[in-house]
Amino acid sequence: MAFRCVVCDVKFDKCNHFKRHLETKKHKINDTFQKLSEKTVDGEQVHETCIGSTGPYDGDGHVNDHDFCVSDSDAEIQDDDGVEELGGAYTNTTQIRGSNDEWFPFPSKLSLLLYGLLHSPTHHISLEVAKYVWFILREVGVPNIPPINQVRNMKFGDLNVEDLIIKGEDDSGLPLYIIKPSEIAKLNMSNPTISPNIARYPRKTTVIKEQRDGTRLREIISPWASVNNIHFHVGEPVKITNNALAGVIRAFYESDEQNVLAEIKIAEGDRNYVNDDNLMERSRLVTVPLTSLSKDVEPSVMNDSITTSGQLVEKPKEIPKVSIPVNLFIDDTSTNVSKRWQPMHCAQMQLAGVPLQFRNNEIYSNFLGASEHASVLSISKLILQDIESTQQNPVETFDADMKTCIEIKMEVASLIADFNMLSLACNHAGATALKFCPKCHADRDTCSSKERERFPQETVRTIERLRLRGTEQSKKSLKKQTGVKDYDNPFWEVLNPHRDIPSGVLHLFHLGTSKHLLKVCIESLSENKVSVLESHLSGLDSQQQITFNICKNLNSRQGKDLKKFIQVAPFSLAFAGLNTVYLKMTCLLALINRMVCKDSFDDEDIQLLDNLVKKYLQIVEEHLPQLKNKVKTHLLTHLTDEISRHGPPLGYSEDVFEKRHGLIRAKLFNQENQLARSRDTAILFGKSCVFLHVLMGGFFQTNDATWTQSTKSVQELAQRKEMIDFLGHLSTKDPNYESHMPVLLMPIRCNNKKAILQELSSFHPQCLLLQGLVDLGTPSPTVDGKMITYQGCRSQDGSVIKEGMSLAYMNRENEVEIGLFKRGYLILLENQRKSLITVEKGHIQTTSFLGCPIVHLKNETDVVPLHRVLSYVPLVHHCAQSHCTIREGRTTIRVEQEDKDVYKRFLVHNMNHAIRVYVVNVFSLKCPSEFPFSDLKTCSKKL
Repeated sequence: MAFRCVVCDVKFDKCNHFKRHLETKKHKINDTFQKLSEKTVDGEQVHETCIGSTGPYDGDGHVNDHDFCVSDSDAEIQDDDGVEELGGAYTNTTQIRGSNDEWFPFPSKLSLLLYGLLHSPTHHISLEVAKYVWFILREVGVPNIPPINQVRNMKFGDLNVEDLIIKGEDDSGLPLYIIKPSEIAKLNMSNPTISPNIARYPRKTTVIKEQRDGTRLREIISPWASVNNIHFHVGEPVKITNNALAGVIRAFYESDEQNVLAEIKIAEGDRNYVNDDNLMERSRLVTVPLTSLSKDVEPSVMNDSITTSGQLVEKPKEIPKVSIPVNLFIDDTSTNVSKRWQPMHCAQMQLAGVPLQFRNNEIYSNFLGASEHASVLSISKLILQDIESTQQNPVETFDADMKTCIEIKMEVASLIADFNMLSLACNHAGATALKFCPKCHADRDTCSSKERERFPQETVRTIERLRLRGTEQSKKSLKKQTGVKDYDNPFWEVLNPHRDIPSGVLHLFHLGTSKHLLKVCIESLSENKVSVLESHLSGLDSQQQITFNICKNLNSRQGKDLKKFIQVAPFSLAFAGLNTVYLKMTCLLALINRMVCKDSFDDEDIQLLDNLVKKYLQIVEEHLPQLKNKVKTHLLTHLTDEISRHGPPLGYSEDVFEKRHGLIRAKLFNQENQLARSRDTAILFGKSCVFLHVLMGGFFQTNDATWTQSTKSVQELAQRKEMIDFLGHLSTKDPNYESHMPVLLMPIRCNNKKAILQELSSFHPQCLLLQGLVDLGTPSPTVDGKMITYQGCRSQDGSVIKEGMSLAYMNRENEVEIGLFKRGYLILLENQRKSLITVEKGHIQTTSFLGCPIVHLKNETDVVPLHRVLSYVPLVHHCAQSHCTIREGRTTIRVEQEDKDVYKRFLVHNMNHAIRVYVVNVFSLKCPSEFPFSDLKTCSKKL
């Protein structure tokens, strides 16, 4: 028999425990508040109470101290483990005040700031730190401090963390908590910052720029589209107004001009009469814009009524249904602080169709669940069950872009994972199997080519055969033959794991093929040559140099280290005297890395990438057979197919998910007892997600089922620098480049911190100044005026170019040239301001080095209008031709922000020649590909 406390909504198995609970301060304070809630004023019942507060709110939102008072110790009563349980004692919390309050939905500005202190997604603090902050506020006399329990358990209408979290069980029956992906999708669609940037329809185009351009999202049908308040649905009969043809809508697509198109299946009797030039006939299918469609019965028009405040939106008469494809991420992170290691499987999610420029913004990715006991497949099963439930019962939410209520159903577009998780999701035996590829039937002897593709039906049949085998020996033989393992896998019901788990840039290249090849190259060098390699890497310019000893412990280097190394490795390895064959492989792999990091692919780019991969694998076959044992070497053969199906690899890179691992560990180690990690982590991330949604102006329902959002004061406060530093960027703007920033930066300043205003007559030589004024279009060039000198400028693509850096600019004949930035000038002529820069002119040669063009600098100075500066171009000094030397002695290095003299080997560039020779680093990701001298196809042919 269970003993239940009605006041606190908790149950106890024993009577003694129940009696002990009745004597606790927690029960007494809850019982007092329940009695206060039953108190009537003028015959009407008052319900606005707060758990843990010092009394009920009055009509002005203040506390009535004369009604009820508690001591400070009573106000700080906490749960036993410091984190509230779902469905536990603290279920009654602050109700939403009226939408006219300045800090709605928060009771006050102080409550908002304190809630952000406790629920920051990037800087989580422990409960002890929070208590000390409350202690400081009380001691300094801050009035109306809300109790800590009230802030911790604050609700925002129907937007509550308890609705976001679901409890399940793993295969062993152990409890498991996750954040429901359907609730995350609801929040994203009702967020005015995120919703407009989500692609609603796939796109058929010859240039693959985003994930929706791949063939995978075309398989996920969007069931609804609208034009001029007329709604169309998949499967609905329509007529084409241009030629009166009848058909049925099969799917919706988006054109390059962002117009929605409908794919119509023409009726059997009408398909021979398609003569309109505006129609594209594909067998029995035609694609037409929605404006060309009509239907006999007009549907009820959506009611998009919005109040004058722009916040309250009524529910429409007809609710559109929208498909929401998502990308799931699964990985294994570590939860250890000391030597006691244990796994921590986690899952995250991002809506598919996010534009590349917002892909790595953390507000577009969300944590779903983590557990140290449950397997990653158990976590995935619980997540997929929630996603599949939306297929039968669509979830209603508010679309912040269309300003109307919608119903969403979710589908899995792709799974993002490293190779271990890829093998797990494919029921594959891993890299040690004879058939070591989870995507096809290739083995080490056929590593350089794609073999017969794996299909889900075949793999499932093999799993059934394994279960029918009677002996372990026969099972082992079949596993060895097919590379398939036997265990329950929930992914077979929602996607094709063999095709829909694309290889990420981080694990396939930086931590995969690049690491394997660079390790072989370094091991082939003698100790003296490795020292030369390190000296050359540290002797590059400030944008490309690698000052740390990357060759030492190469296996433990992070992906960002190897990403930077591969971009300059061909030049440094060539200076160190690497074998010619290995050097060519390094150049090919660097070009492949550069191609993979492109943001758009046409047919020519895909063909070029395929040719580079074939060249690389051919050399591996002939000269480095040990790399054939690496499964990631073979995965290069599937690269072009993955791009065609899922879009550019940058669209499903792992970086945005991997960098969240540190936040997961930080929230774990700041938990009070770390005894319920799955539950507590889900609660903490759920509260952070709700808090960010409110701060960003996301819509949520109040207690009367009305959609509303936070006030303008709350949203403006969230954009303050102090809030951004503590909570993270809450907008989609690029923090590195703002359009309002000046084009000239970093002025030369004297001790009084003022820019030096000089006479134009001090500019030398005067002929260059006059030529620059003519290029600027000055009607009567003169040296009468003022100028301010700068040490940096900003190019057209937004990159900052400092003194001594190389750049590309348009000359007077509208040809692209390369030069070194020397100085920037802001010319002040009466009421006009003109910007000029001086560059050391470079001459691009027809010869090449490692497939890269060579540039000669002859100490020729030219003046260029600032608007003609195009972009930064990475250059590397041609040390082999210039006979640069390695010296050993004392040199100055920067340590702990101090210049220190150390004794070491360092590179000395030979700059005494009349002609200085540089090489354009086409392997660098910062090298622009739109210029003729950096064309990847031309460079690959010269290798």
